[in-house]
Amino acid sequence: MSCVSAPAPIVVFAYNRPEHLRLALNCLAKADLASESPLWVFADGPRGVADSKSVAAVGSVLSEPVWRENFSSVEVVSARRNKGLANSVISGVSTVLESHDRV
Repeated sequence: MSCVSAPAPIVVFAYNRPEHLRLALNCLAKADLASESPLWVFADGPRGVADSKSVAAVGSVLSEPVWRENFSSVEVVSARRNKGLANSVISGVSTVLESHDRV
């Protein structure tokens, strides 16, 4: 008997690599307990005009319905401006810990 009632949420940080994100999500979707696990994705905003297209492509990957079929729930938090990795991780983990006891 386990003390843990449900799997910890899966937290992913994304920026401007849509194919890397798709590969990562596909692999996570195949993991044991994926269908019982909530997925949180924090997508950082573009640093400038040059990143806008690839950041938008990340948003397109995240809007694909397949992810909602593979996880118990999917929360996508998209930043309008670039926060940088450190700020994104601190903010994202803090956000998830507001409603879950672990990540």
